[in-house]
Amino acid sequence: METLTEYDKLDGKVIADRRTGRPVMGFAIQTRLFLADGAQTRTRHAACDALALFRQLAPTQVTHVQPDPDSGPRPIGAGDLATSLRDAAGRLDPGRDMHAPHLTSWPAAPPKWQASATLPAGSEGDDAISVFDAAVPPAFVRGNPNLYLGAVLDWCETLRPLHGLAGFAPIYEFGMSRSHMCETWPFLARFPGLHYPLPYTNAAKGQAARRISGTNWLTILGDEVLAALGGQAELIARLAAAWAAVMDEPLRQQLPPGITLHDYDGGLLIRAGMHPQLGDVNMGNIPETYRVVNDALRPLRFEDYQQNPKDLIEVPRPLDAYEETLNWLNRFDIEP
Repeated sequence: METLTEYDKLDGKVIADRRTGRPVMGFAIQTRLFLADGAQTRTRHAACDALALFRQLAPTQVTHVQPDPDSGPRPIGAGDLATSLRDAAGRLDPGRDMHAPHLTSWPAAPPKWQASATLPAGSEGDDAISVFDAAVPPAFVRGNPNLYLGAVLDWCETLRPLHGLAGFAPIYEFGMSRSHMCETWPFLARFPGLHYPLPYTNAAKGQAARRISGTNWLTILGDEVLAALGGQAELIARLAAAWAAVMDEPLRQQLPPGITLHDYDGGLLIRAGMHPQLGDVNMGNIPETYRVVNDALRPLRFEDYQQNPKDLIEVPRPLDAYEETLNWLNRFDIEP
């Protein structure tokens, strides 16, 4: 599919549960940011602020808040959302209680406007990985990809993530991403540009400050991770070398065509093309800019997935979960 056609096909596409016929999956542009210190008050307050920034993108669409997984969604009131979310966080014991607020365009099923923060309790250990997710309809990004890029940079400045990524993604109702793999798998098998999260937070616990989960249309590197690569100059050199390997010809400019770098206070964002891409293995199409970014950052990538169901993608039988997890991780790799 061509780039603009991809938006048209994904905007209105809703996938039904194969057994019940109930709509369970749609598609969005999703950002996932990985955070440290999720039990710290400053991190939880930053997550509340980032959720409030997300709602500012579409206040008439993002209408409901779910302060925690045990409560149902309720309408967002007229008061200051960030303050309300911070107050809810303050009623928790960060040593024992996870903080997991969620915003949504409820009752849409599945909601294409949704954002959440998952911040483990201190009892999970100092090395627990926290996550901020935010999804918007593809049409929102098609109309103004630079506006979306600016929003992601704002979330990054607010949250100071270790790293993260964004692109076309399947979306579900909150907490249901591992429940509909029979519906999801045909799309993952065909469209390598999709951002489907590996079980990174479980498998990479204790290593998030050194190893990224992967790359996509947007790839975010916090200062610490960028320094581990050797800094921005080394990143540019690695991107140039990767472009030469992918295209089989030398690069005659500083940055590969279509790839741009965007600084923010706390890190750097790599953009692989003006718009996100799906690719299509049936057509032999793996987006070249995605392959370039992947190859340049491969030394940073976490790859130590184990034969543990919690560390692997759930796949339909008779597929092997360990093999398919590694296949998904390696889908942009340059063949030797």
